Order: sequence, then structure tokens, then C-alpha cells
Amino acid sequence: MDLSDNSRQRTHYDENRGIWPKDESRALVGQEQVIAHELAHRLHIRLVHGAEEKMGPIWFFEGLATYAACQFDEDTTSLSRKEVEEILAETGRGDYRKYNRAVKFFLSLVPLAELVRRAAGRNFQEWLLKNAAPQSAQ
Repeated sequence: MDLSDNSRQRTHYDENRGIWPKDESRALVGQEQVIAHELAHRLHIRLVHGAEEKMGPIWFFEGLATYAACQFDEDTTSLSRKEVEEILAETGRGDYRKYNRAVKFFLSLVPLAELVRRAAGRNFQEWLLKNAAPQSAQ
């Protein structure tokens, strides 16, 4: 990778996850956001005293990092409980935009400090669905 011209080679991975802008005119903003995203992970790790396994599920720690880095700020899509449940049920890495939406959804209901604290414990997702997510109309 040649960084002599202060550029960064994007990968298909970055563009698919939406963490790197496809518009070259926003490349500098994209670089700043990626750095902020990675710094958010480092801060999160410090908050859980270095125990990375206590950062919670992938959707949470990646969604939190995108939120902290102001990635997807323009996305004001609201999620239904069913959509939240689908995101929480995903295994492996998925769409960071969805993760960001899920974090925004829960931050509208639960303070950040409590989310980080509970993510470090057991049954985080079950607690969220039982206590923090509005129940769907039956």
C-alpha cells in the first residue's frame, strides 16, 4: 500500500460496510472517521479494562464505534422491533450501517454508560429485548 501521497487504498470490505465513502471528495472526512472509529474501539477496550470479550456482540461494538465516529450521521432510518431482533440474531460480521441504526435505537432508550456496562455481562441481548426495546403490538 502506497501512502506517500497521503492516500489510503480502499478495499471492497470498507465500501460494502459503508465505513469508507465512495465519493472521493469526502476522502479526508472518511479518513478522519475511520481513525475516530478505531480510537472508539480502543476507548471501549479501556472501559472494559482490556477485556475485549466484554465489549459485547459484534453489532454493538461496531455500531458503537460508527456512532462515536459520526459515521452514518445522515442516516435517520428508524428500526422496528422486528428489524432490531433480526440484527441482534445475525452471526458473523454484517452491515455496519445496520449496526449503527441498532445502537442509535438503543441509545434512544438506555444511557450509553448502562449499555456499555450491560454489554460486558451475560445475556446482554436478551436484557435489551426484554427491558429496552418496545414490545411490538400483538
